[in-house]
Amino acid sequence: MPENNKWNQRYLEGHFPWDLGGAAPSLVHLAEAGELPFPEGGRVLVPGCGRGHDVLFLASLGYEAIGLDLAPKALEFGRSEAKNRGLPQARFVEGDFFDPPEELLGSCDGLYELTCFCAIEPGERDRFAQSSARVLKEGGLLLSLLFPIEEREGGPPYAVEVPDLVRRHEAQGFSLLRDWEPEGAHPARAGRLRWVLLRRDASQPS
Repeated sequence: MPENNKWNQRYLEGHFPWDLGGAAPSLVHLAEAGELPFPEGGRVLVPGCGRGHDVLFLASLGYEAIGLDLAPKALEFGRSEAKNRGLPQARFVEGDFFDPPEELLGSCDGLYELTCFCAIEPGERDRFAQSSARVLKEGGLLLSLLFPIEEREGGPPYAVEVPDLVRRHEAQGFSLLRDWEPEGAHPARAGRLRWVLLRRDASQPS
């Protein structure tokens, strides 16, 4: 079964336990503390956005928020909610982050990810970093809420580590600005999360 159909089938069956039913509490806390790093009104891409709760939240703050996902059933929810909430700045695009739509290439001020990096096969993680470099403008920011920070076998979600994310992105011209423990985490994820902020400093290596 193609990867997009596999994920879409989970939504069709109503089996998506990673969905918290709203924006990630740690993201909301960061915004309420005035610590979101993206430029005001900037374009922020959310890869693997699922039903788009974080996209909708970012759009409510005035960002041009774009959700990208393989599962059309999940995107239906996001589009419906964007319409119901009067958030035209929230857009949902069906597509593969490993092969980003041309309109996104070099156009994004920010990239926010949660449960995307951990969902892909570990052998594909270099491709994630390459796509990050392709969609972000020079100086653009990657904000990752890494999950799960723990030892575990198998996946998805696969275990993630800050040094692994950083190393792969440094190879694509990124530099680490900060990593820290989130506040306000959902109880089911407390102690299993880590914020990481990186900046794309250079053109993508050839």
